[in-house]
Amino acid sequence: MRAATLCKPWICLIALLLASAAQAACPAGPEGTEAAAAARVQRLLDAMGGRERWAALRGVHIQALHYETDYYQPYRNRLWVDFQAPRMRFEAESTELGKRVRAVSGDAGWRLRDGAVIPLTSEQVAGDRGWWDKHAYRTIHRLATADAGLCPTLAADGRLEILQPDGALLLWYRLAPDGSPVAFGSDRTGKGTIFGPLRSAGPLRMPSFVVNTEGSFRVVIEKVEFDPDFGRIRLDRP
Repeated sequence: MRAATLCKPWICLIALLLASAAQAACPAGPEGTEAAAAARVQRLLDAMGGRERWAALRGVHIQALHYETDYYQPYRNRLWVDFQAPRMRFEAESTELGKRVRAVSGDAGWRLRDGAVIPLTSEQVAGDRGWWDKHAYRTIHRLATADAGLCPTLAADGRLEILQPDGALLLWYRLAPDGSPVAFGSDRTGKGTIFGPLRSAGPLRMPSFVVNTEGSFRVVIEKVEFDPDFGRIRLDRP
């Protein structure tokens, strides 16, 4: 497991100084909300390994065992997500599924299924890019860098909501008192995905499992690699 490289002091300082400037582009909330949300973000980052380490991340590779009620068998899934650009690769394999691969880079993508490689449609690429936009760990990285496109606020029930400058909801996180993420979601129903307890993954802390609220989808995280070498990951169509 590759450790995340700490950002240089001047880079981290700039990220912290940008936090107040980023809020200038965000819609105004009730008095005190901005400070309370910023404190909640800091607790989240502290719980998961620290702002500096998350700000320094450039991507992640996760290997996990997936259980879905649509399949008889669990399948092993590997995914690579570039935090800097919409580049991602997914691999799933079991005796029931065979081997399935899907990759997206920019505005194009392809998939391998039943031995055939075919291009993704524009709608499929847009769907994967939408998933990338709302990726829970990438959003934590963006929070750590004080990304001006994110506007943290608090919902009435205490959830940490991450809005876009136009007021649209990007993601929400439900946090424990120590800042550990318990659940996250992308709509205002409050239904989302549950995180298991955090455990150490090198210098950071990551959920031990993920499960949706319906129980039809369960993921046991087996391995996490930070900052994978995307130059060695096949993204172009074979």
